Amino acid sequence: MSEATSRERGAGATGGEGLMRRDVGVLLATLVVVNATIGSGIFKTPSKVARLAGSLDASLGVWIAGGVIALCGALTLAELAASMPRTGGLYEFLRRAFGPRVAFLIGWTKLVLLIPSAVGSFGRLAAEAFGAALDLAPSTARDAIVSSLFVIGSCAVNLLGVRQNAKQQAVITAAKYAGVLALGVLGVFVPVAAGTVIAPPVDAPAFAATVTWTGCFAALVSVMWAYDGWAALASL
Repeated sequence: MSEATSRERGAGATGGEGLMRRDVGVLLATLVVVNATIGSGIFKTPSKVARLAGSLDASLGVWIAGGVIALCGALTLAELAASMPRTGGLYEFLRRAFGPRVAFLIGWTKLVLLIPSAVGSFGRLAAEAFGAALDLAPSTARDAIVSSLFVIGSCAVNLLGVRQNAKQQAVITAAKYAGVLALGVLGVFVPVAAGTVIAPPVDAPAFAATVTWTGCFAALVSVMWAYDGWAALASL
């Protein structure tokens, strides 16, 4: 073992891992990952995935493939986070594996490009859902204001601390999936009135002419975006 490695391990044990606060328990951590992984993407991407994949069977296959990839990634990061309990998440893992340059490049790309664009898309989807829930006419100006308020509110809760933010996400997770469960129960047990005409959704998929590998790989990009979030806990 080199002298540098010994110093790093000693510093980590006394000044790094030894001072880290365990503010998030197993239950809150589970709810945070569930909320991050099964977020807003699943409510917007299915029609796009079906259109790109070219058929219902191909679409289901792409979702299964994405789930397997996400599961492998989550299990891998769980092992890394357990063996290296330090802040930084992906940055720390990549730094240890490939050096500081690669870690900085990925960290910079994620913090400057990926996370801001993802937060903006989440705010926009939240604004659209808000307008649809209140049966309001589409309004770009209103959506911009509402999405900004959602983002500002989330940031304000984040500033209160890790545990407070985890509790907020736990409440959102419970409310979101209670609503999804209620819709499922109503769809099964509440019959549609006779003579009711149900119009297809405006984003109903128009399947591609044929199933192609190119289309399936393009659909997989949207699927992985919908599954994204399984790495979030390692950064807390």
